[in-house]
Amino acid sequence: AWLFDVHSIQKRTMIAESLAQLLSKKINFLDNNTKNVLKRLSLLGYFFTDKMISDFCSDLYYEDDIGKMEDHSLQATLEKATEANFIEKTRDGYQFTHDKIHRSFQKIMDKTEKEKLHLMIGYKFVERPNLIFQYTAAIHFNCAISHFSDDVEGRHFLAKVNWKASSYCESRYAFADALTFIRQGLEVLGKGDEKWLANFELACAMTESVAKLEFILGDSEACRRANRDILNRDSSEKAKDLALFREVNCLAFSEDSNMYAVGKEILNKLGMCVPQIITPLHFLRN
Repeated sequence: AWLFDVHSIQKRTMIAESLAQLLSKKINFLDNNTKNVLKRLSLLGYFFTDKMISDFCSDLYYEDDIGKMEDHSLQATLEKATEANFIEKTRDGYQFTHDKIHRSFQKIMDKTEKEKLHLMIGYKFVERPNLIFQYTAAIHFNCAISHFSDDVEGRHFLAKVNWKASSYCESRYAFADALTFIRQGLEVLGKGDEKWLANFELACAMTESVAKLEFILGDSEACRRANRDILNRDSSEKAKDLALFREVNCLAFSEDSNMYAVGKEILNKLGMCVPQIITPLHFLRN
């Protein structure tokens, strides 16, 4: 049987806490230039490639916060940070030597500075067309969401970025993450009727995505709620057909098989074929 030495565990925890205090003091002794580079790099992630460093050099790194750093100056700073064991070289870039070190540099930034840097990084990524970059941009923008709250165009922009991030997650079959992004986008548009008044077509399309993702994740009641949300505001034939199709799909999981059979018959009359055995992936393909 396993035996756990409580005192030993507590002792290890105390060592870890002492190490954290020592780390904090060590960071404070760094020159401002190296400290600024590392805390800004920490927002890029635990790992960062040479290409990422090159791409963000002119936007994020400043020498004593006055004037932009030259490449050779940045390289010298990274070498200094490596010698101090804050980061280490990898095959294609650098990484922090420990997750506590990574988090420590994030913590020494105040909220205003952190949000400003998240915005800088987000705008850098969002310029690239690939969905993975839209996904990364959404992560950073959502960390600075207050900057978009008072601007209608800004809210629309952020909602669309979250929608693209959701599409990326869906393409990777990360449906729960896809739903999180799409709900974040809808929340940015506004609450209740506000989101529909702000941008009807976008809100409708994103709510349809919610219905689809909720079905894929197995929450038929949440799918129905999203359906009703759409139908309460969009009375077009297309919206009705899609809502009906989703509703019948949800009935596939109902204990009442007769309801499902009736639903299939209605859809067949409308020319909408339903497979014999419905799975979430059938719904995804449709």
